[in-house]
Amino acid sequence: MSKQTRLKTILDFITKQEEEAAKQLSIWLQKKTNAEQQITQLQRYSQEYLNEKPQGIDAHEIQNRQHFIAKLSIAIEQQKALFPDLEIEIDTYSQTWKKAKSQREGLEKIMQKHQLQTQLKEERQIQIDLDAYAARKN
Repeated sequence: MSKQTRLKTILDFITKQEEEAAKQLSIWLQKKTNAEQQITQLQRYSQEYLNEKPQGIDAHEIQNRQHFIAKLSIAIEQQKALFPDLEIEIDTYSQTWKKAKSQREGLEKIMQKHQLQTQLKEERQIQIDLDAYAARKN
């Protein structure tokens, strides 16, 4: 197995790691966006419910409304409590992705350098062969 083939195998592995990390990062970023949207939606719904002034309701209905508004507040706080964990996951996958990306880029540079060295070596050998042929001909 040539050095270039071995490097290509490693590059394929690192590229898959980078893609998986990017996929996971995307999933966690989407989870954060969804949580933010849900909080906004709950806050808007709670505000609308608070601003609504129904006429002719009895004490039991007022108590039910207050209980419902309290449940909305709890739901909002529970959603907000998810953010630290979401941020940890996002940071973890972001670092994993950056590391894999850096490794891939470094390996690609090594492969390019190796390919250039191989090409130069081949060109030198061709020149040596041409010089030898020219010397024999004279």
